[in-house]
Amino acid sequence: MPMRSITTALLTLLLTVGLQAKADITLDALEAGSGVSWPQGLRDAVSPLLGDLNSQAPHRAVAVSVDDALEAFALGSAAQAPSPIMASQAAMQGCEQDRAAKGLPTPCEILVSDDAIMPLGRAQRAAAGPDQGSQVWRVEGPKGTLYLVGSVHVLKPSLFPLPPVYEQAYAAAEQLAGEANPVLMNDPARVSALQSLPRPPESALRAEMPEELKDQLEAFLASLGAPPELAYASPPMAAAMELESLTIMALGYTPQAGFESYFARRASQDGKPFTELEDPIAVLRSIMTLPLPVQFDALAQTFEDLPKAPEIMQELLTLWYAGDAEGLFDATMDNMGTLEDAALLKETLFDKRNVTMTKALLPLLESGKTTFAMVGAGHLGGREGMLSELRRAGFSPVQLSNGGEPLEAVVTFP
Repeated sequence: MPMRSITTALLTLLLTVGLQAKADITLDALEAGSGVSWPQGLRDAVSPLLGDLNSQAPHRAVAVSVDDALEAFALGSAAQAPSPIMASQAAMQGCEQDRAAKGLPTPCEILVSDDAIMPLGRAQRAAAGPDQGSQVWRVEGPKGTLYLVGSVHVLKPSLFPLPPVYEQAYAAAEQLAGEANPVLMNDPARVSALQSLPRPPESALRAEMPEELKDQLEAFLASLGAPPELAYASPPMAAAMELESLTIMALGYTPQAGFESYFARRASQDGKPFTELEDPIAVLRSIMTLPLPVQFDALAQTFEDLPKAPEIMQELLTLWYAGDAEGLFDATMDNMGTLEDAALLKETLFDKRNVTMTKALLPLLESGKTTFAMVGAGHLGGREGMLSELRRAGFSPVQLSNGGEPLEAVVTFP
């Protein structure tokens, strides 16, 4: 869960960080990477853009909207932008203007971000067959039913509608639960609490930050004409989380289109109460107060992983659509495993929180109601994951298919 608006200047800094365009993009590669067959008109419209995009310095982006019949399309592009996210924003703006002029109902989405070619949402949705496993587990309690749902915090509008099981589970629920209620994140009291989170002293950051990382941050600030002192104004974990978030946003995925945001808005409109399974401020405090060497390593690793962001995002989405909770957990741990303090990060980001959130689910299973509970899909798998925690508590989670059918026998309480 990204920490928002640490400082305006640091956010501006992070906007300039991202993927570097290195290779020429071909029309065939674009069509293959999109995952769908293109109408000839779209090929004809994109082809003239490639020369400019390939000859210009980074950053570049292409956004498209293609109707369901693959006959009509809208297009936007940008090159020589100051950052990947600014290129994506410009391309999306151009696409949305073209889409509005043509009256297309399908949302625009990023097809190219620097070197990355992103599959279109319709291609990802089509890969999720009704008989495949979903990220929904039904848990029967003594006096209540729980749909435990592994979520993706950032999605894009073209990935909707989701497979039927998610709407079925939501419709069956009288109440919702989740790590945090996205609707409340702009509440003045919560914003104030976020702004009051502790920050390391500037003197400690200056004295302890590795010289290479210090030079990297200061160099980015200098490129903006900003004072180098801003490199020492916020916790390094805050910078790492913002950097990761902004890099994913450049690929077209946003928290506003994420799983929790979508269903939390629905719940607010439908009058369904939402229970937070943990204190989001306490969670962020535990992350932002990790030992500084751990935070420095995490920030350095985030910079190092930037070129792999498209690959990592696609792997996670593929596993999510396949209902592979264990594979998602393993992939998450693999991404973290190169860090020297991976065990401490795992304990802070996952293990302790899994225990806390599972305990918060137990009263809901005694409530006499049906609950739709959303947690990041990485929290479900593994020996310390929430599915294992529920099994140790005597419950029998049953995975449902994308079509809503149980993949094994449902255990009920007498």
